[in-house]
Amino acid sequence: WPGVIPGIQSGNYDMSIGVMSYTPDREAIMDMVVYRSNVSGVLVLKDVAPTIQKPSDLCGKPVATVQAAALLKQLELESKKCEADGHSAITIKTYPSTGMAMVALKGGGAVAYPASTGELAYGEATSGGELVRRNFAGWAGNPQAVAVSKTDAGLAEAIALAFRELFDTGEYQAILAKYG
Repeated sequence: WPGVIPGIQSGNYDMSIGVMSYTPDREAIMDMVVYRSNVSGVLVLKDVAPTIQKPSDLCGKPVATVQAAALLKQLELESKKCEADGHSAITIKTYPSTGMAMVALKGGGAVAYPASTGELAYGEATSGGELVRRNFAGWAGNPQAVAVSKTDAGLAEAIALAFRELFDTGEYQAILAKYG
């Protein structure tokens, strides 16, 4: 993940689509086409799910995340709230990839993995009942975007037009419904 943005900037990749969160800092260095709004939360192991109902339940616990992930800032804010409320900080464990963070979660090295709507749904649906999602009211949603180089004239506009067509025809909503 840490190499995706530099890869776009250098021209090694034409675009990034998937779980790229829109942020003003990213918009300053790349063209971004927002195509989905999200809520944020965490994936937790089924056996610890009853103890993780709200963000403050993460206080004093290890949480696995991906380096440079947009939700890393949310975790850092939540950890500061823990300390301000007299609790232990969240132990934030960063990994170079989602796969490595998920291995830490499933292996018991963390109690939670922060993610957005699509990742939460997919992670829960494909875990064979091992993972449960928790959407956290109050956690800022992180709009998802396609990112392209600012030097790739016209690509962002073409992508925006393609998404507009999918939205207008209802195909986009049908895709979301099909894959949860």
